[in-house]
Amino acid sequence: MMTKSNKDEVRVLQTISGLIVHSGGPSFSTSSLMEGLRKIGANVDLLTVRPASPSDVNLGKGCPWLKEVANDYCRPFFFSRNAQLFLAEQDYDLFHCNGLWMGINHETCSIARRRNLPYVISPHGMLYPSALRVHAWKKMMLRTLWYNRDILQATCLHVTCRQELEHCRNFGYRGPIAVIPNPALFASLTVAVTYISCFALVNAT
Repeated sequence: MMTKSNKDEVRVLQTISGLIVHSGGPSFSTSSLMEGLRKIGANVDLLTVRPASPSDVNLGKGCPWLKEVANDYCRPFFFSRNAQLFLAEQDYDLFHCNGLWMGINHETCSIARRRNLPYVISPHGMLYPSALRVHAWKKMMLRTLWYNRDILQATCLHVTCRQELEHCRNFGYRGPIAVIPNPALFASLTVAVTYISCFALVNAT
């Protein structure tokens, strides 16, 4: 049964496959964005799985916005039944997927479409030609199975620069693209954007 919420405000769920330091840039930028959005009052949570190693800790551990499920990733596509169940039991109004090629990314897009809800994808550079050439055969298979549809039917893509926008266009995406740099931390000031400004700054070229 889905968890009911106060419908007076939009509830957003971001998802990411992992949030540990070793995961690289997307972990830092996404966790910083979450902190900033929460500070300005956005009703946004982030779903991820717990690290496989007990010595690792997700960034944002203990923060109210972090929703963790037990790590049950299944190779080779890294689907998580626990993440699927979490997504199925919630009633968020908008979904925001960080990254591509992992099971949780596809599940986020899929559940949004099944509920006729908007979803945003932040590719985090994963549609650059150089990135697509890494394990190209595997990504081509994943694209054929799921990700071409996931990407091309997204409500909006979020990229961080004009160059990334061009690569998304070359991939075939024709919907709106918001060009917004990653958040940055300056002492106690968090530079972040709201979802309202995200759609207001859409670049549809």
